[in-house]
Amino acid sequence: MLNAGSNLSTRYFRLTLGCAAFAFALLLFGVYVRLSDANPGCDAWPSCYGKPFAPLTAREIYEAWQDRVLPPGVLQRQVAVDAIYRYLPAVLGLVLVGLADLGRRRRSRFLVLQFMAPATAATLAFLQSGLAQFAAGRHPRAGYAMADLAFALATVGILWWLTLREQRFWRPVPPHPRIQHLRPRALVALILVVGLILLGGWTAANNAGLACPDFPTCQGGWWPAMDFVDGFTLWRSVGVNHRGGMIDLAGITAIDVAHRVAALIVLLYVGWLALRTIRVGFDSNLCRYGMLVLVLLLGETIVGVMDVVLRLPLVVEMIHGAIGGLLMLGVIALNHVLRPRRVHAG
Repeated sequence: MLNAGSNLSTRYFRLTLGCAAFAFALLLFGVYVRLSDANPGCDAWPSCYGKPFAPLTAREIYEAWQDRVLPPGVLQRQVAVDAIYRYLPAVLGLVLVGLADLGRRRRSRFLVLQFMAPATAATLAFLQSGLAQFAAGRHPRAGYAMADLAFALATVGILWWLTLREQRFWRPVPPHPRIQHLRPRALVALILVVGLILLGGWTAANNAGLACPDFPTCQGGWWPAMDFVDGFTLWRSVGVNHRGGMIDLAGITAIDVAHRVAALIVLLYVGWLALRTIRVGFDSNLCRYGMLVLVLLLGETIVGVMDVVLRLPLVVEMIHGAIGGLLMLGVIALNHVLRPRRVHAG
């Protein structure tokens, strides 16, 4: 009987880990779909928008974006990629239904977590697939893209948290007065990182990544002309403003500047938290998690700067999105180890 329960626990953990990996891969695939659909940058770098090299000024980039013509076959490829992407969340949802049933059959003291977590993730996956089906055939709206990204992030986060609670290596550290104050701060860090990822998705959906082609300034200054109302109108067609025309340069500039300010806030706060965790966590081996977060944070910052300097080549954009997702998982892991130790049963 004990062996049967152990086998069930092993199967549950392996399936949970597989679902988390699948959800993360699906998240990155969604990033690719949004980037390729919006044509946000220089996918054939160093050529850009049909020119041998990327335009240099924000005005030239904006005008080239409006006049861009997709090469033959690109539209057909995008349609095929979108069609595949619409069904993958439903496949994940079906697997998660099986995982939830497996959690119910374990009959352990953590039934709420082991059943409700995959059931919630399955619901989100089905909603994501349904949203994609609903948006198909309609003029794409930025609101659809953001809802899709939010569902994907929530699914990955839930499954990664469940994986961490099931595995036997990254154990929560024992309660200690020196590290107890880090728990709420780690939660704030997670909220900031998720917010930055969503803002990055909004930047890509509105092709705003090159509104500031220079770094660290924007269009030669620190505070260029911006229109935040135009830039942050959620329910509209991707790249189209509330007047029915293309989103203004001032609108995409507002998006890009907001993204940069948010990135600076995350760099300062999460960097401080990582250093603080390294400093106080030697006795409990907590410093390794602070180091993990710090490395991912610095990597995301460096790639983000490269993104601007190189005029958004698609490969660098994908790396930027992948490291951002890993940073979120790293902060979730930090939150996990800061919670009190639990004794698993079943």
